[in-house]
Amino acid sequence: MRADNGYRYYNDGHLAELLLIKRSRLVGFSLEECRELLALSRDPNRRSADVKQKAIAKLKDIDHKISELIQMKHTLETLTKQCPGNEHSCCPIIEGLSNEKL
Repeated sequence: MRADNGYRYYNDGHLAELLLIKRSRLVGFSLEECRELLALSRDPNRRSADVKQKAIAKLKDIDHKISELIQMKHTLETLTKQCPGNEHSCCPIIEGLSNEKL
């Protein structure tokens, strides 16, 4: 809704929806997933099981990403320990990252 001065005014429902979107993004939901959550929030006949299913799926995605990050960290730690970090051009980090067997 716009006022005579052109400003938009939002009600508490709009603010709650914006907060839902913002917090959903903060915990990792994509914009499309936020759209789905917003649609569910607007549906008076929604089932909490549907919302929970989306949250569980997102948790699985997050767990997978954490596993990948842990593996990446382990790889970099190993390569960093192998590198003397001196004036020579030989670098185990470059060699390791160039190797297919990472």
